[in-house]
This record gives sequence, C-alpha cells and structure tokens, in this order.
Amino acid sequence: EGKNVESRAGVIVEDGNKFIVALKDLNGVWILDPANDSDIVVKKYWNVGGSPSLLHDGFLTPDATYFMVAAQDANNVWVLDVKNGKAVTNVPTGTKPHTGPGAYAFNTVYVPSLGEGKITAIEYGTWKVKKYIETAGPGLFVRSYNKDPKYPYVWADTAFFDGADEIYVIDARTQEIVKTLIPTEGKMTIHPEFTYDGKFVYVASSEGNSVIVYDAHTFAEVTRIDAHEPSGIFNVGTRVEEPGL
Repeated sequence: EGKNVESRAGVIVEDGNKFIVALKDLNGVWILDPANDSDIVVKKYWNVGGSPSLLHDGFLTPDATYFMVAAQDANNVWVLDVKNGKAVTNVPTGTKPHTGPGAYAFNTVYVPSLGEGKITAIEYGTWKVKKYIETAGPGLFVRSYNKDPKYPYVWADTAFFDGADEIYVIDARTQEIVKTLIPTEGKMTIHPEFTYDGKFVYVASSEGNSVIVYDAHTFAEVTRIDAHEPSGIFNVGTRVEEPGL
C-alpha cells in the first residue's frame, strides 16, 4: 500500500522448490519461488488467523500437504493447503499458541500454549478440536516420533510459571495424559526430543543443570548428563528428514 515496512520471519519452511515464510509482524504468509525471475514472491496471504496477530513458529504436516502456523494474538493456528494453495481454516487453541516444530501422531496434531496450561489436540484433515488437554501451566514444546507411525505417545513440557518442572506423556489414541514426570523437582525442564531410533527421549533441565534421558516406552529414567543451563535439544538425523526442514 505504498509503504516500506519491515517484519521478522516467524518461520521459514521449504516446500519443494519454493519457500513458505510467515511474516511475524505483518500478519501474512508469503510463498517464495527463487526460480521466478519476475517476482520471487508468487503468492501472498493476509489476515492470517483472522485478526492482527504475531505469527511465530509453524511446520509442514508429515505428508507435506498442509502448513500450520501459530497466530499467537488471535489464539489460533492457521492452516494452509500447500498443494492447492488455499487457506483452509483457523483452529481455536489455548492462549498464545506455539506450534514449535510440530507434533503429529494417530491423525492428531498437538499445539501447546504459552499463555495457559492447555494443549490443543486437532484432528488432521477435518481440523476439528478433539480435546483441550489441561496441564499445570503453559508449555513450549510437544514432540512426536514420526519415524514409527505405531508409536502412540506425544511428549510435552511446561514453562513460564513457578516450578515448571513437569513433563507429560500423552497417549495419542485417547488424548489422555498417561504419565507425569518430574525430572528435577521445582526446576524448569523443557524441550523433549527423541533419539533417532525412537528408543529414548531427552529433556533439558535448564535450572537443574542436566539433560535427563528417559526410556520412550517405559518412561523410566535411564541416565542424567551434566550440562550448564541446557535449553533446546535437536536430533539432527530426525530433523533433516522432516518435511520443510
């Protein structure tokens, strides 16, 4: 509209030869095609989330068919059909959703909330909310093991409140929390991540100065690794195989 404006990128994912970019401060999503000489921006979507909102973090579904991004101030996630180039819907979530790198299991997408203790379980394809899973406080990350479609559990953390020491294991078949772990009592523990073979899950106890390793199937603690204020944990092998990354 004749104005020069700036925006941070809330997320960038690769879709074949194109890129999907969420404009964090401009409430828009752009499709970029580096091969298009006339204009690298080949598609623009505005009013993402249905109202002015910061866009932060998003991901492609495991089949690379849909892109989901968190419209944090609108308290929903926006869904784009990347194959047909059509905006699908806004799915209501908890306050200030944070998709992280995405969690998908048993035809369900999981989205935590930065503003309240609520994880939104969304049915893939219909985009209906299956359940709002109540937790002790706001969470940053949920994680699934997509290399094995039969693995039924999703792991989630808590953050941003006193203690924030709980890690949840959610059964994706029932949307129920089947195990609550307290790696280091009273110390914030975040960012569950699977090993490449899916046998173990790491979590980072940033205030407890350790990385705790759990058995992914029995949920038993296996070992602790000393670390100074650890934060994000990323399995390179798993991440490079995920769509868009």
